[in-house]
Amino acid sequence: MGCGEAQTVVLIRNNAMQLDLFLHSREVILRNDALAAIQERHVQEGRAALAKLAAEYPGDTFLAPLEILLHAMEYPPSRCTRADAVLAGKAQLETIVLPVAERLMPATQAGAWIAGEWEILAEAAAGLAYTPTASSAYVAPLYLKAGVWSAAEAAVLAIPSWRRIPQPLAWMAEAHLAQFGMADAWPLLIELAWLDPAAFDTLARRRKEPILERQLHNFDADFENETGNARDSHIHPAAWFPAWCLIVEPGLIPLLREAQPGQGQNPERAARLLLDIHALEKQGAQSRLLEQRKALRQLHPGLFARYMRTR
Repeated sequence: MGCGEAQTVVLIRNNAMQLDLFLHSREVILRNDALAAIQERHVQEGRAALAKLAAEYPGDTFLAPLEILLHAMEYPPSRCTRADAVLAGKAQLETIVLPVAERLMPATQAGAWIAGEWEILAEAAAGLAYTPTASSAYVAPLYLKAGVWSAAEAAVLAIPSWRRIPQPLAWMAEAHLAQFGMADAWPLLIELAWLDPAAFDTLARRRKEPILERQLHNFDADFENETGNARDSHIHPAAWFPAWCLIVEPGLIPLLREAQPGQGQNPERAARLLLDIHALEKQGAQSRLLEQRKALRQLHPGLFARYMRTR
C-alpha cells in the first residue's frame, strides 16, 4: 500500500469472529495456517495458505478479513513526502486494518502485530518535519503507538523549542513515562499541566500508570470542593494538580523543583509558593512564611485551606 493510498476492502463486521483453536476441521486448520503466517509476517506463506483456503472453501467468512491483513503486509507504505499521505495511511490502519487484527488475533499477538504496523508507517514518515497544523502526521506519535520509545524521544528532540510546545512536550512525557517511570517523567508532566492542562489530563488518564491513577482519583475527589478566585474560573482544573500534589504528597517536592519555569500563570505560581512555604517551614523563617501563606490564600483560597488542614 503506498503511503496514504486508499485501499478499499469490504470489512466483515462480525463481533463473534474469532478463530476457534479447539476445532480441527480442514477449514479451521487452513484459517489458522493463514493467520499464523500473518502473525509471523511471513507474506508468501500467508498468501499460499490463504489461496488454499479460498480454493477449498470459497465461501469461508474469514477470507475477507485475512485478506485485509495480508494486503497490508504486501503493500506497506512507501516513503511519505506529505503530511496528508501520512494521515491517510494512519486512517487506513485505524479504521480498516487494526480492527481486523484485534478481532482475529489473541490480545498479546494482536498488540505486537499492530505495533509493527505503526513502526512501518513511522519509518515511512521519518523524513517529514514537524508541522503544528498536522502534528499527528509527525513521526513521534507514530513511534509512540509502535512502542519504540527511544525513536519517539529522538524525534521530539529534533523539534526546536519542543519543551515550550504542548504537543511535543506531551510526546516526550509519554516516552519518558514508558521508558523510565514516573520519577523521571514527573517534571515533564508538571510542565505540561501548566502549559496545556487539558493535554496533561488526557495523557495522564490514558496511560493508566498506577501511581498517577491514584493521585488523579484523589485529586478529583478532593479538589472539586476547593474554591479558587473567579478570575481563574476559565483555567482547566488539572492545571492546579501539581500544587495540590505538593500539599498532599510533599515527597514530590524534589521532583517538582526539576520542572522548568512555565508561563508564570496562577497554577504555577501556587506551586512555586508552596515550594517556598515548605522550605520556609524547615528554616523556621516565620515572618517570610506568613507572607507566603498570605500570598497563597489570595491566589487560591481553596488550596490555602487544603494546605492549612495538613498543618
